[in-house]
Amino acid sequence: MNSIPYSLIALFYLCICLPISAQIDESKRYNEKEVEVETKFVEASRQLVLGQYEKAIELYTDLLKKDKENGTLHFQLSRCYEALKNYEKASFHGEKAVALNPTNEFFTMQLAESYEGSMQYDQAAKAYLNFGKQNPKDPFFYERAVYFYLQNNDTDNAISTLKIMEKNLGVDESISKQLHEIYAKTGDEKNAVKALEKLAKTFPDVSRYQLNLANYYVQIGEQKKANKILAKYGQELIPLGSSPKNISTDNRIQLVKLVRNEIPQDNITIDQKITKLIPILQSLNENFDKSLGDELLLATSELVEKYGENPKSHALSADVFFAMDDTDSAIAAYKKTIQLNSSVFDVWYQLMSIQKEQNLIDDLFETSDQALLRFPNQAIAYLFNAYSLNRKLEPEDAFDLLQEAVLMSGNNKELSLSIQTEMAYSKFLQQEYDTAMKILDTEPIQTAAAYDLRGDILMKQGKQKKAIENWKKALQLSPDTKSIQVKIQNSQS
Repeated sequence: MNSIPYSLIALFYLCICLPISAQIDESKRYNEKEVEVETKFVEASRQLVLGQYEKAIELYTDLLKKDKENGTLHFQLSRCYEALKNYEKASFHGEKAVALNPTNEFFTMQLAESYEGSMQYDQAAKAYLNFGKQNPKDPFFYERAVYFYLQNNDTDNAISTLKIMEKNLGVDESISKQLHEIYAKTGDEKNAVKALEKLAKTFPDVSRYQLNLANYYVQIGEQKKANKILAKYGQELIPLGSSPKNISTDNRIQLVKLVRNEIPQDNITIDQKITKLIPILQSLNENFDKSLGDELLLATSELVEKYGENPKSHALSADVFFAMDDTDSAIAAYKKTIQLNSSVFDVWYQLMSIQKEQNLIDDLFETSDQALLRFPNQAIAYLFNAYSLNRKLEPEDAFDLLQEAVLMSGNNKELSLSIQTEMAYSKFLQQEYDTAMKILDTEPIQTAAAYDLRGDILMKQGKQKKAIENWKKALQLSPDTKSIQVKIQNSQS
């Protein structure tokens, strides 16, 4: 798990080795000392690529003794210590690298990642903002800062950053959408409306901005304002007190057909086409209708046909397949998405979720193993991998992974409880029943999975009555789980 794919080695040397080489005057012949330094640096970099971090640290540190002001060496040491999860030293060297070369984007990104590893999200956000001051027109640095502020539940600074971004870049759909979502999540309906209104007023000819505003008016009970907008576009007026789910299926099908007419047109981007389909897909998930789903399948198949090399077309297709309960096609489409672009964790998450739901344990193990390499800081990937290991009856390895996942889960309470439950299951498989129960009750978990596992543990301990009580609690929370029903029936027979 520590090694880096060999396909990345060439890129690695292009991005990393060149900076130190550039410090040597190419107009002069190398002397013996210069050759030794260059050789040692290349060897250290090779050890890093191979995952031999301790050896790489030894070599880089030796070089640093002779060249203390070398930002590249501090950068490399930060990468090594981050891989070893020594985030304090990773941050120390990352700060040194940035101080020595504040204009190097890669140094800033590495520093932010080291802060992320130790959950210093505020520091990570500030690192990106400081660098962004040099490039005020580049949205990347603002976006990363907002991401880390939200990881830290710091909505005030996230909003402030988005407003600076809007001031420097102008009113933009992605900025307005994020502002709206933050305000809506915090219950600030007034500002949530303002964010959508600003977008709609800035781009009055873009119908989806107006309709998005209308939809939000419906959600907050402002049907009159919604109807005023809908009437301009010939959309169905919404009766007072109704919800978006009650807007007619025929109307939504017509909207999909309009998008299908636009798919062949090159003057409309794929993002614009997909953006129009996503709210309709959301409505399908909320209020399923086969005819609407079939129309969406036609639209996504036409998108895939036109944009076969664009991962977004396959991702949307996968989401529609999943909504239509065609899991095999959804899995194939998610895999194709990852093949074309493996950098979006949400796609990996969707694929792993389906594999878990379908009990495709070997497939889940393979996918989650790859996800761990690609996203070493995603606790949910560790959880999926441990889940598959437990079902492959390798609970000791699973428990080790789950201990790492606990450190990464941060303030995500739901995820932490899932990890805790899976840790208890690892101990259950090792027949350490008291330990398993202690894990479940350290912070009492009241989920169907936890009650189900408590029942299993109690039954192993010969406490049949209490086992049945816990299974019944699990069944109340998950009434369609047949395995729990069978356990209750068998224990009472």
